[in-house]
Amino acid sequence: TVANDSEVAVEYEIIARNEHNNLPLQFQLMDGETPVDAAQLAPGKTKDLTFRIIWEAGYTSDSYIGMVDTIQLTITATQID
Repeated sequence: TVANDSEVAVEYEIIARNEHNNLPLQFQLMDGETPVDAAQLAPGKTKDLTFRIIWEAGYTSDSYIGMVDTIQLTITATQID
């Protein structure tokens, strides 16, 4: 859930990054059934989003067993009014 507890409208952007690229992962932020990467949010409003982690097709090697990675999420909010 992203919440805007301020008194102004904001535009927010959410970026996901695979820190070490040990695993073949793709990321997708969803607003219901719609993929999003940025949106606007009015003062006092909230938005429920789903963050999907997708294993890239075709990467099924046993070499990934026991591998770990770090996913960094960065949310940037910018005032728009």
